[in-house]
Amino acid sequence: MSISSRKMKITVTGASGFLGRNLIKMLREDNRYIVHAITSRADFSRSTNTDDHVRYHDRDAIFTNNDEEIFYGSTVINCAFPRNSNGTEMAEGLEYTQHLFRIAHRCLAKAIVNISTQSVYPTNRTEAATEQSPVSLDTVYSVGKYATELMLKASCSSSDTNYTNLRMASLIGPGFNQRITNRFVQQALIDKRLNVVLSKKIYGYLDVMDAVTGIMTLINTQSDSWSSLYNLGPKDGYSIRDIAGFVCEVAEEFSIGPVTCVFEHSNEYSNSLLDSSKFYDELMWHPSIPMRESIRRIFSYETGVVK
Repeated sequence: MSISSRKMKITVTGASGFLGRNLIKMLREDNRYIVHAITSRADFSRSTNTDDHVRYHDRDAIFTNNDEEIFYGSTVINCAFPRNSNGTEMAEGLEYTQHLFRIAHRCLAKAIVNISTQSVYPTNRTEAATEQSPVSLDTVYSVGKYATELMLKASCSSSDTNYTNLRMASLIGPGFNQRITNRFVQQALIDKRLNVVLSKKIYGYLDVMDAVTGIMTLINTQSDSWSSLYNLGPKDGYSIRDIAGFVCEVAEEFSIGPVTCVFEHSNEYSNSLLDSSKFYDELMWHPSIPMRESIRRIFSYETGVVK
């Protein structure tokens, strides 16, 4: 399934976002790729055009005459989408995505990978969601993401452009402070205590570097062998007690001293775990970063100490 060693042209949208910037970092370190990185942050694009094989563009570049340079023969990885948005921003994000897919198709892009989300599945599921699980759109974000899946299918199903939608697990890693993992680490460093609400939630978190290596594995296989939909997530789920326990244990490794937990109880239930066996089996890839190691990486980022 592996493609040849010639340089691949890759186009990444959302290049300054959490997934996008980690993906760009790995692509930048590998001279096999010529990368066009599209970002909505003008300051980011101006400050990072520093090497020959990664070229940054403003998000509006897809509306200019540069579109063929960016898309012709490229594998497009669409990471761009407004995460915390009002209705106007969501509408603009969907219009942008529709135009992106249309231009990529018109400019003869080789393939498109659309980053979707596990949140299109029911949050009250009792088992890990498979690709055959019913869709249940509980948030504006999940509605928008599912709409991008349908747009991509409509754009590519009757064309020669290969495509797939990746329903991505919730990502964790250094610098992504909206996750409870990062907030617990920060609490441990500041107060040496964690305020833990014990609930029935099951967290299906995937380290961002596992997400990156999974995507890299995907783009380095023949795109005409891709399925149109994959889940991409971890092997295991964790409770909030598990996560707090790992934070306390890793804090000891960093000589922070004992971290105590103060518990409250809640009957809240949700499940974000994915069954990603289809991706594992077809791509012959598995995640390799367990939760404890993800938390160790977050501690290293926050303290500047490498363990």
